[in-house]
Amino acid sequence: MEDNPKATRLTRDELETTAELAALELDEESLASLFRALATVLEHFEVISGVEVSEAPHGTPVERSVELAALRADEGMPQAVDALHAAAPDFEEGFFFVPRVTP
Repeated sequence: MEDNPKATRLTRDELETTAELAALELDEESLASLFRALATVLEHFEVISGVEVSEAPHGTPVERSVELAALRADEGMPQAVDALHAAAPDFEEGFFFVPRVTP
């Protein structure tokens, strides 16, 4: 496995260090496969970062999609809250009390 000299700037050492920090035990084949996959993702990010968006109208697409989406009213569900209170080991003054699980 060699470092990819293209747009990724990902090195084998960086990948090995990251895998170690994430407590991943990777054999050589898995490390090579992960390297290729991450290099591909980083290349896609490089392409995306080159897209000209300065002329895009503000609020696209997320804000406009929320405006267009049929959103339901935010309503409480008292029957669900009552069921939670009934299932709790102990519930007082808006707080759930549960048994300690650590020594």
